[in-house]
Amino acid sequence: MLSEPAFWHRERGILSRENVSLILRAALERGADFADLYAEDSVVTALTLQDRKIRDIQYSVVRGVGIRAISGRMVGYAHTGDISERSLVEAARTAGCIATGEPRSVTVELADARYQALSPVLEYPDRAASSRKVDVLRRADESARAFDPKVREVSVFYRDSVQRVLIATSDGRMGEDERVRTSLYVSAVAMDHGERQSGSARSGGMRGFELFEIEPAEAIGRRAAAQAVKMLSAGEAPVGQLPVILTNGWGAVLLHEAIGHGIEADFNRRGTSKFTEKLGKPVGSSIVTISDTAVIPNHWGSLNVDDEGGEGHETRLVENGVLVSYMYDRYNSSLMGLSAGGNSRRENYRCTPMPRMTNTVMANGPHTFEEIVASVKKGFYAADFTGGQVDITNGQFVFSVSEGYLVEDGKITSPVKGATLIGDGADVLGKITMVADDFKLSFGGCGKNGQYVPVGLGQPHLLVSSMTVGGTRG
Repeated sequence: MLSEPAFWHRERGILSRENVSLILRAALERGADFADLYAEDSVVTALTLQDRKIRDIQYSVVRGVGIRAISGRMVGYAHTGDISERSLVEAARTAGCIATGEPRSVTVELADARYQALSPVLEYPDRAASSRKVDVLRRADESARAFDPKVREVSVFYRDSVQRVLIATSDGRMGEDERVRTSLYVSAVAMDHGERQSGSARSGGMRGFELFEIEPAEAIGRRAAAQAVKMLSAGEAPVGQLPVILTNGWGAVLLHEAIGHGIEADFNRRGTSKFTEKLGKPVGSSIVTISDTAVIPNHWGSLNVDDEGGEGHETRLVENGVLVSYMYDRYNSSLMGLSAGGNSRRENYRCTPMPRMTNTVMANGPHTFEEIVASVKKGFYAADFTGGQVDITNGQFVFSVSEGYLVEDGKITSPVKGATLIGDGADVLGKITMVADDFKLSFGGCGKNGQYVPVGLGQPHLLVSSMTVGGTRG
């Protein structure tokens, strides 16, 4: 149930069942094989606090409709922010121009599609007073500064969004969904005797303002400050081939970037991924199982329904080291002779959908974190990352480590700075020798072909037998 009506009303508004059918028929009248409609009504609020002052407040509304027509391999897409029947029919006919047949009369019968509601919201953030959001920023800032006198700079970023969508397809599905997300990100800088180090922490989910009852803003601020202060004592990072322990939770950013994108169907249909034609073949260690799942309640990348109207579900990608599926949208799966879907996403109504990750996760293994650490004579523990670069065509990646430690004689010892991890995604999958039982989720944002969408990721601690660590100490 939507918290309040969007700009449409299903029975008497501009996007009533009757009008949506009319619009889809207009997209099909030149002979297109398929058409769909995506309507969006979104409100986004973002606040930034720096130097103890509110530096930026943004409030944006995104409202419009995108209409797609497919004829064989051809795709026509048109969108409009003019929510009138005339404009919508015109957009539909524009999209349908990719088909070149004679005008024809078609019938589109729409039935309600019922979706599970995975992420209940207790307090809608768009209804929370701005003063309460400012208070969250100030509490995070004050707690970070109070953590240690060495913390000199703090920046806090708050964001919430309420997105309501209506999706209808020419094969008869019509349904609505609501996506509510709230997040807080804290960046802290610590200084001591000329040394300057940063730390960060985040919290977020498919939740409303109740997010800060689960983890108070103060706790998020302290986590960022603790990392910054800890890294002040860091030495220089080692260089060379070393066993590497990847952290649970956010460590899956490497899984997401170096492996996940390569398993998206569009890259594989075009033959541009290292995982092309690898279905049914080993792509990693036998102890590795990876899924993409949209059905984790209240998590950042979860969806009740994808952006082509397919119900959110879990897709097993790698099972015991064997690649068993790609991530599909409707368009690419049809061109590959399949009827799969569920991973179709788009940034907003102005964008065409494409196969994307939702929450990409690696399953727990049989070991404990302590057992993994104890097994390493000399190695490196990557406890946090800031970002990286990946080449989808060959799987090569470079990731920057924001918090790292030496592992010596089975113990985590000194913090080190300036480390990077360099390697090949498929090669790393094959070198995973131990997987812990301490699975943890994290979240972030993902860019692809100019579109940015929220995604989740997660994994337990794991050991890669050998990776290239770039640093400044031999």
